[in-house]
Amino acid sequence: MKKIILLILLIAIHSFITATIIDSLNAALEEPDVNKGEIYIQLAEEYWNVNPDKSIEYATRALKYTETFEDEVKYINQLGIAYEYSGKYQKALNEYEKALKIAESNSYRNGIGLTLHNMAIAKLQLADYENALDFALRALNIFEEEDEDDYLTSTLNSLGNIYLQMDDTDQALHYYEMVYTIELEKGNEPEIAIILHNIALVHLERGEFDKALDNLECSLKSMEKSNDKFGMAFCYNNLSNIYISQDDFEKANEYNFKALEIFEEIDNLEGIANTCNLIGSIFLLMDQYKQAFDQFDRSLKLSKEMSLNDLISDNYQSLSNYYAAIGDYKQAFNYLELYTAKHDSIYSETTRKTIAELQTKYEIEKRNKEIELLKKDAENKDKIRNYLIYVVVLGVMVTMFLLNLYFEKLKDAKARQEISEKLQESEIRFRNLTENLKSAVFTFDVSGLFTYVNPATSKISGYTESELLKMKFYDIIHPVYKDMVSQRGFSRLQGEDIESTYELKIITKQGDIRWIQISSDRIVINNQILVLGSAIDITESKITSEKKEESEAKLRALFAAIKDVILVLDRTGKYLDIAPTNDELLYKPAQVLLGNYISNIFDKDMTEYFLEKIDECLQSNETISVEYSLNIKDHLYWFDGRISPMTENTVVMVVRDITDRTNATKKLIESENKYRNLVESIEEGMIITDKEMNFVFANKAAARLYGYSIEELMNMNVMDVILPEESDVIIEQNKIRSEGKSSHYENWNIRKDGTKILLKVSASPMLKEGEFAGTISLFSDITEIKAAEEKIKASLKEKDVMLQEIYHRVKNNMQVISSMLKLQSSHINKDNALEIFVNTQNRVKSMSLIHEKLYRSENLSHVDFNGYLKSLMKQLFISYTPLARNLAYHIDCSNVFLNIGTAIPCGLIVNEIVTNSIKHAFPDAKEGNIFISMHKNEAGTYSLVLSNDGINLPADYDLENSTSFGLQLVEILRHQLKADFNMNGDNGAKFTFTFKELKK
Repeated sequence: MKKIILLILLIAIHSFITATIIDSLNAALEEPDVNKGEIYIQLAEEYWNVNPDKSIEYATRALKYTETFEDEVKYINQLGIAYEYSGKYQKALNEYEKALKIAESNSYRNGIGLTLHNMAIAKLQLADYENALDFALRALNIFEEEDEDDYLTSTLNSLGNIYLQMDDTDQALHYYEMVYTIELEKGNEPEIAIILHNIALVHLERGEFDKALDNLECSLKSMEKSNDKFGMAFCYNNLSNIYISQDDFEKANEYNFKALEIFEEIDNLEGIANTCNLIGSIFLLMDQYKQAFDQFDRSLKLSKEMSLNDLISDNYQSLSNYYAAIGDYKQAFNYLELYTAKHDSIYSETTRKTIAELQTKYEIEKRNKEIELLKKDAENKDKIRNYLIYVVVLGVMVTMFLLNLYFEKLKDAKARQEISEKLQESEIRFRNLTENLKSAVFTFDVSGLFTYVNPATSKISGYTESELLKMKFYDIIHPVYKDMVSQRGFSRLQGEDIESTYELKIITKQGDIRWIQISSDRIVINNQILVLGSAIDITESKITSEKKEESEAKLRALFAAIKDVILVLDRTGKYLDIAPTNDELLYKPAQVLLGNYISNIFDKDMTEYFLEKIDECLQSNETISVEYSLNIKDHLYWFDGRISPMTENTVVMVVRDITDRTNATKKLIESENKYRNLVESIEEGMIITDKEMNFVFANKAAARLYGYSIEELMNMNVMDVILPEESDVIIEQNKIRSEGKSSHYENWNIRKDGTKILLKVSASPMLKEGEFAGTISLFSDITEIKAAEEKIKASLKEKDVMLQEIYHRVKNNMQVISSMLKLQSSHINKDNALEIFVNTQNRVKSMSLIHEKLYRSENLSHVDFNGYLKSLMKQLFISYTPLARNLAYHIDCSNVFLNIGTAIPCGLIVNEIVTNSIKHAFPDAKEGNIFISMHKNEAGTYSLVLSNDGINLPADYDLENSTSFGLQLVEILRHQLKADFNMNGDNGAKFTFTFKELKK
């Protein structure tokens, strides 16, 4: 995008002045005693953009008239620039190297800098950024030393271009802004406008469209200041490019039409032609095909008038895209062929071009004559009656046919070769067209087998080209449409006249169902009958259409369900339209009202009321509310309405029947009076509100709690007496009430004097004929009660802290006891006594762990028994390290929480049985496992199971009569837990205790 903008701007400005300057320079060549070298160089400059070949010719002539080495350096550089404009960058670099040698041998500093700068530009075009940057920076150093401002700003700008191509937008912007600063100091408005364009390109590259827009608008202001209408017009073109990038095609064309207006004003045909092409391209993107064609057609005619070959080429390409978009692929191919031919001949203005055009014309005429002869021969003889010429989009098939036809009739080998080459070229062009079409193009034979598919066919179907060429057309057709397509295809292959365009569903490779619009025809190529088809995916438009129909159906249903009266009136009160919603609520029948005036329907007071409201609505251009009553068919109706502006002189009036609501409110108030004495005697506050939460009743207690008088409350809303942060709660509560539900809640309110009070509220809905009519609420001030509760909570928190401290101290005391026992055991020599001390120490630790778990837990009343078991087992295995070194323990316990009274005996039981297992179940350091399982049963009891896979229990083992202190302790603890006990001595030992949690 950025190159196009600069190119358009620079080329256009140059072309605007070229014609008159060239004429005057050619005239000057005829005068005596003129510097022909300078004139030829100026002609070369003028032909840069118009005809680079002529520019090269004139620059070459100028070299014959060099008088000084400065001229020679300058002319060679001009020749290099001419080569650049013709796209011959390597030749340009060769010339620059010659100029550089001459400048360096003569120490011509400005010549060295100029040549290095031009070499940098050529290297930039060749994407050799490293050398381009090197040459530009060397040139910059020279111009800074020589204080050449004009060359300096040009080089800085080129550095910006190099960095921009290298995607270094920061550096690019740095150099552009340097140029901008220099030109700003000079006050050089045209250069400022151009550099602002380049800065805009940086922002476009970054996707900063707002900044790009700002710079282009600043550029536009500079051009407006200097009244540069031509520049202004192209600035509008460039602004349109920004909006094209943002897919805002309408805004883009708005700027293009401004540019077109200026070009037409200054009668610049090239600008008009260029802008028409841009406008047409945008219309094509917007699917506005008629407008696009008109613009392309106008641009092409002007381009031909001025022989603007590049723009002619662009218009051929645009028209090819246009015809492809509307499905006329024959014309699309024709214009693609014209575009390719014209593109190949651009910038060729010499005699060679004329000869080529004559040769082309001759070959075309010769081909046409040969075709005519072949047609006549076909009419006179039956020899080639099976060859029928079909002009179709698929150029490959046409090429094959023409190739066979020409090879049969042309005996001259050289002519046959030339025709073959041209037909192959034509085939490539046809293929390029079909391969780049967005529409699917395909052929299939009489069996339905695909013989050709373009990429768009693959994209729509989801199958690759190779997959499709192994499939039949009917394979992708939805089952519902297969019979229809088969019948159509058979009839078409039989030569019957069948509708060529229709819609159907296909199933893609991914299993998706897509709608396509297909056009097909029967063709014959090399005696083979084929079906040529093209298709476009119309799924989105089908979905949109279905959604539109569904939306319209919903709208009709919704309109029919509306019970409001909808009227359209003008400023004078004339009825313009009446929606068919609820005729029963019309004051007069619709046929009487339509076309009539309010003044003819209502009395003077009502007429003035309505006209005043209509005028107020139109004057303010805002929606106005109305409320009134009418006597319709001897029944009084109350109405609530909204009048909204439609146009400057018309309004729409939507009126709703609120008779029931009004009567309900009145009856509600009447009912309130009956119970006023009753509610005034209660101590709680009582209020009644309507659906909008406006107070409609308050007893004396309510007024006392809020600090307002009852009269004041009657003019207030619930939201007026609550804290702002409580508003969401009140809105939610009102919603609950509107659903017919009661609720109890607490919320903070604010008294008239500003003090806050906490109210406990019981609220119930008031219903009228099943509909929500309002809310009745009873409430009391619980501010002091709430404060007392907070004090109690604080006190409980203090007790929790104290209890934690107690548990902590008990644990510490037990730890001291355990430590003392351990210390004392170090002075005992007898094994039996030492064992007693160790056992006692472990028992103390098992109880200590209970208290430790409690004071570390947030729940001070229950112990997480799973965590306790893990700590206990770890402690026991450490205590009996020599005996337990080959043992492993396994715990199965989750979500078991016991109070302290149950946890301590359970912990001691585990301690004793596990200790016993470590000591006696695994003799001779045998390897083994100890299992502990604890679960809560469905009956609410707990099962504690301790087992091991060591030696079996003795046959006479009896827990109840054991002489071991540890096992006697287990028996005592079992009775304390009131636990059922079961023991199994096979395959090791297993002890099961079943009990309920002890009460605290």
